[in-house]
Amino acid sequence: MDVNCERMESAFRFLSRAGVSNAVLACVEGVEAPQVVGGSVSMLFIDALKSEYHNYLASFEHLLRKGSVVTAHNTLSSSLEVREYLRIVYGPNYRSVTIPTDPAGLTISARS
Repeated sequence: MDVNCERMESAFRFLSRAGVSNAVLACVEGVEAPQVVGGSVSMLFIDALKSEYHNYLASFEHLLRKGSVVTAHNTLSSSLEVREYLRIVYGPNYRSVTIPTDPAGLTISARS
């Protein structure tokens, strides 16, 4: 999930070449999280409007099964903006760790 649709199109081309074109990619152009129905999600990467991370997670949460991985970028550099998201993924339904992969940081969470 990203706000940069061009970057998402590029990612889809790489996924297609890797033979996993059935991956779901969401380009978020507005403030609202995408409405997602059906199926399941085994891995979700969030890098969009920081203040909306918790809403993006909520829109996919019904598709996450035990062991699904959620990663979110910029969780160190934008910790105040993503605090609600961090409160959720450091709660009882996830096991999470935040690592300084770059100055922005990355939080990796597994659904419990």
